[in-house]
This record gives sequence, C-alpha cells and structure tokens, in this order.
Amino acid sequence: MIYKEEFYELITILASISPLNADLKLEEIIEHTAVKEEKIHLQLIKDYLNDDELYREKIEKHLSNTVDIGNNIVVHTDLEPLFIFASLEFFIFDEVLNESEKKELILSYLNTLNIKFDGDFEYDDFLKSQELMTKYRLVYHKELFDLGADNLKNLEMINEILDVLNYQENILVGLDETYQQIFKTSKNFFTKKKEYFKDAYFIESELKKSTSHTPTINNTLDYSNYTNVFNQSMPIEIAVDHFKIFTEKNSKNGKPFLTEKQFDIFIKKAFCGIPNLKKQKFNMAPKGESTLVKYRFREFYESYYQYFGTGQVLDKFVELLTDNFVGWNFKNVKVNFDKKPSKTIQLLK
Repeated sequence: MIYKEEFYELITILASISPLNADLKLEEIIEHTAVKEEKIHLQLIKDYLNDDELYREKIEKHLSNTVDIGNNIVVHTDLEPLFIFASLEFFIFDEVLNESEKKELILSYLNTLNIKFDGDFEYDDFLKSQELMTKYRLVYHKELFDLGADNLKNLEMINEILDVLNYQENILVGLDETYQQIFKTSKNFFTKKKEYFKDAYFIESELKKSTSHTPTINNTLDYSNYTNVFNQSMPIEIAVDHFKIFTEKNSKNGKPFLTEKQFDIFIKKAFCGIPNLKKQKFNMAPKGESTLVKYRFREFYESYYQYFGTGQVLDKFVELLTDNFVGWNFKNVKVNFDKKPSKTIQLLK
C-alpha cells in the first residue's frame, strides 16, 4: 500500500529528532501532507483493526468531536496527535505481525490507555500503554533484526538506539520512576542484543577468513558431514527432500517460495545446528498462501513423527516453522496446524 512508503519517510523524520530540533521535527510530522491531508495514520489503524464498527467505537468518535457530558458542559476532544505517533509505533511491527496480531496490538493499546467518554485518559494509564508498547518491542525486535541486512548493520542500528535511550534516560532522572523503568528495560534488552550481534559478527568474520576449510552458504547442498540436531536418527536428506519443493514451486507472484540460498540456510539452521544464521522469510502472495506453506510442515509431522517414537511431538514440528522463519507466531500456527488448503503445494503448477 502507498501509505507504507510514506510511513518510512515519517519514521526517518522521527529518527532525526534531537534535543535541539524536537519542536520543529514533531511539528513537521503533524503537518506532513501524508498526515494532515491523507490521514495515513488513521488508514493504518483502520487497516490493522480490519473492523469498521470497532474503528468507529474506538477511534472515530475521538477525532475532533464535541461531547456533551451533562450539566450544560460541552468538551472538545481531539486525540488525533496521539494516534499519529501511536501509528508510527504500530507500523514498526507491520512486517512481523499477521492480521489477527495487528488487531490485537491496537485493541491492547487502546484498552490499556482506557480513553474516557470525554476523550481524556489518566497519566497512569498512559504509562501502562507505554509499558505495553515496550513489551511489544522486546518481543518482536528479534524478528525485526532477523529481517535486517547483516550483523554489522544490526550493530550500527543498536548503537543508534542505545544513544537515544541513554539520552532519554538522562533527561528523565528525577522524574517518574515507572517512566524511567520503561527505558531501562529497553536499554537492558538492546545491550544484550549488542553483545549477541558482536559475537555473531565476529563468528561471521572468522568464517569468511577460513572459507577454504568451512562450507559456505553458497556451496553445493551437501549435508552428509552433519548430524541431524532435529532428530539424530533421521537422515537430513529426508528433510531436504521434503522441503526442497519450496525452491521448485512458485508463489502466485511468480517467484519461488524460497531461493536456493534461503533453503540452504534453513536446513543448516534447523537440521545441521549451525549457530547465528538468520531466520528466513517466505516469498508469498499477500493472501491465501500462508496455509499452503504451513501445511507442508504439517505433512512433515504426519510423515516422520515416528522417528521420535511418539506422536506427542507436534510442538517440535511447529517450531521448525516458527523458529526458522519470520512472521510466524507459535500459538497461531499450532492452533491451525492441521488446516488443509484446497490445493497443496505439490499440486501447484
């Protein structure tokens, strides 16, 4: 959608805010054509909710309304500025949330903020809503980093985030302890992530130095030297044969579900146990193909669970998808794991 490109532009403006230009930058966002005229922030919230009645009840009634609260008292409510900056936060998670998770995110935020009939809300509830968004960041930033380019760029991104958090933490000294704790929690998370990506970048650099001794991602798909960490008694070739179809069949958009390189990374991460390999992302049409992909993992369970000597290992097969590919929530996948599409991937042209 067009609003996605415009949101990236707004987030770039938001990222450029400093103590010296904060007032001007915030005004620039609020006065931006995409916000002021096209109302893309409301479009995103409406798309995430995907429910016109909920949108009217939770959002629309708070947009520049006059509310009669009785005793001849009329108040003017306009929460649009709040929705503008909330939508920027929501958009950060666009690529890693499915439709039901996006709706849940909006409703959780609004229910926590607890906006009153007159358009007001308590400061404590606002703090709770910020704590909620912090929890979302910490849960989903791992997948956001997995979508990123490389370990070095992730390190650069984390350093920038930590610079901002350090600044915010310093100016909040002596203020509300709960608000300070929100930033401390984020700071601890990103500090640990920094150490992870430093180690990952070091390992990556060392592997590049020893390419003559270590198989690379681009070499021939030969896994004979590896033990299957998923199940030691199962030959890795079984997994290769079962999932190779993702490189052989095309999505509706005309491209394979996985490239050869992506497939190789998946096998090495999930079955060979090679550390510090990123989650991959399936190439899929926007609608209808997630069930197709998911069912291929269900078929793997139905065909090979006997290697574990019991059928009570469904979670391990669900995790093959959720632990190795971005955009898949374990709970949602497990609930719908046996849902069969009208046409399985083998029958695609």
